[in-house]
Amino acid sequence: MSAKTKPWVLGLTGPSGSGKSTVCTLLRDSKYKGNSLRFIDADIVSRQVVEPGSPCLKKLACVFGKEILLLDGGLDRRKLGNMVFGDPKQVEMLNQTIFPYILEEIQRQINMYALEPGVNGIILDAPTLFESSADKMCSITASVLAPREIRIERICKRDGISKEAAIKRIDSQQSDRFYQTHSNFLLVNGNRKDKLEGEIQKMAFWLGLIPAQDFRFSRKRRRIRQNG
Repeated sequence: MSAKTKPWVLGLTGPSGSGKSTVCTLLRDSKYKGNSLRFIDADIVSRQVVEPGSPCLKKLACVFGKEILLLDGGLDRRKLGNMVFGDPKQVEMLNQTIFPYILEEIQRQINMYALEPGVNGIILDAPTLFESSADKMCSITASVLAPREIRIERICKRDGISKEAAIKRIDSQQSDRFYQTHSNFLLVNGNRKDKLEGEIQKMAFWLGLIPAQDFRFSRKRRRIRQNG
């Protein structure tokens, strides 16, 4: 029996409101062999590592004070967020505290999925892929970008915050240029879903998720549709 081929790991990132979850949803489709993929959501991992009583939460309380704790011992995310957003030094302190725990759990999940039969690839959805050095776990990286106004609208709708708060969040993150210079693939998630799907198909073809014949047919069909 031949040894199991180690699955590739795709690091998927991008600024807030760019629509990374939309890309993950599209990649789960059967035409991309979605059943052979496994997904790791770094946002979920970040919540798991700060559960009540966890070593990470205890360290956060030491660094930022016990006022970040709720009465039930959980993390008051809003209070912690208000303390760090807009203050680069506080953000850096938060990252240095929590990133090691997140990376450890991500690596554990990668190792677990790598042992599963039939798994060809692992998608790591991580907003701070490069900042946390999680990209070093990946075989390839892709960034999802979107126009600024569309991102503001998405953030306000998703999180129920004001436009000013959404702008503050966006301005505290990396620029589009940063993602362009650090990523192997760029996926633009604006108002044209067909354009996004075309870019995903190119990446999927490169990753071996669709055969060349299907890729060429999809491109031809898309050109016909665009030309009316």
